[in-house]
Amino acid sequence: MLIAETLLLLGLDPRRGVLVLRRRGVNVQSLTAAALLADLIALDRLHAAADGGLVAESTMPAAHALLTEPLQQLGTRSHAPAEALRRIAQGTRRLSQRVLDGLARRDLLHRVPNVRGLPALGVRYPLRSMQARQNAEHEAQAAAAAPTTVRALALLQLLDTAGLLTAFLDAELHERAVRALLGIEPAAAQDTTLLALARLRHALLA
Repeated sequence: MLIAETLLLLGLDPRRGVLVLRRRGVNVQSLTAAALLADLIALDRLHAAADGGLVAESTMPAAHALLTEPLQQLGTRSHAPAEALRRIAQGTRRLSQRVLDGLARRDLLHRVPNVRGLPALGVRYPLRSMQARQNAEHEAQAAAAAPTTVRALALLQLLDTAGLLTAFLDAELHERAVRALLGIEPAAAQDTTLLALARLRHALLA
């Protein structure tokens, strides 16, 4: 499962099927775009460039269709982090809905029109698979307990940006997560992968 899929699965109200983010001012489209960029960083397809930007390895398509389009949009030149984020968020219509539609096609979510028979007026995604939600919660908790992989750090970073860390972590795990996130600030990043995550975080919160 993509980081973006895990993030939105955790951000859904299970019964109402709508995204509920706890941090005011966070744009869902930008958050989803950041999650897809985080997936590319975790897959070693997006790197910190020497000029302070982010550069993609886009000569080969990604294994997942949702990641191929961002790679094509970024091309092979370096982009300022905010520009890369804006390019993906603005260049892909219905980005969060496309991620949720993919989960619905795999029978993890229901897909319910707000007005019966008129999906153009919006849809909701009530939880269908409790196991999928529990797996996502366990991943968040495991990431906080052992934030040693790029994927774990990226997920914690995005949950924190969305204001969702405290929804799934107890006090001890939350403290561990916060300490781990401090290590991916630009001044503290130990390698180019963590530096790419730090640049992405700053662009999202700017």
